[in-house]
Amino acid sequence: APQMCTPNEPPPLPTAETQRAPQGDEAGNNPFQPYAPAPLHWRALAFLCDWFVAALLLLLVVRLLVHSRYSLEFLEAKAWLSALWHNYQQLLMAGPDVQAAQANDIIRQSMEIPASAGRLVQAITSAQISVFGVYFFAVEFFTKGASLGKKIFNLRTARMVDLESPGILDTFIRAAWKSFFFGSPHLFFLLIGLVDALVPLSNPWRRSLHDLLARTIVLDAAQMRPGPQPIRP
Repeated sequence: APQMCTPNEPPPLPTAETQRAPQGDEAGNNPFQPYAPAPLHWRALAFLCDWFVAALLLLLVVRLLVHSRYSLEFLEAKAWLSALWHNYQQLLMAGPDVQAAQANDIIRQSMEIPASAGRLVQAITSAQISVFGVYFFAVEFFTKGASLGKKIFNLRTARMVDLESPGILDTFIRAAWKSFFFGSPHLFFLLIGLVDALVPLSNPWRRSLHDLLARTIVLDAAQMRPGPQPIRP
């Protein structure tokens, strides 16, 4: 008999006999029927589609931002990069003695980022976090868990408890996680993102860290098969 679950806990973990249940077994023990957890490769491709759209929006926002408020900073940063690249080319063409004498100057010049370039980088970083956050929140919340990439590959995000569409808080947690991972230049978020990508390999439901925090799961609607509907509290 199927096991019941309460509103405050997800469906029971598969036992040794039902380890293949999330993919759908012949005995009908899959707690997500008629769905199954999304394969990681389809999930990655779906995310790349969403990332591409968000990146196009980001380019548009950055272009408008530079044109309206940071045109002077952009020109100064461009001049600094041009001078740095010119000096580096000259260093490559010089002899070994000159290279040894001027290498430290080139390194110091590359580390001395102008204040105008720093302000431009901060503005672009803020734009990245904002654009990615707004995009991922909007596409998942208003499409009830199916972003553009998920629609293409027939996936959808659902709450673990009842497999319904994620709520505002669930969607916000997922969007904030993705926006800081792909929008922030800090190494900390990069390391957390790498761990997040490896966590699905360690559990049969293929849930990442942001899935665990948001209490969600990404389902593969393409593998719908006849069977009992999910047990809802």
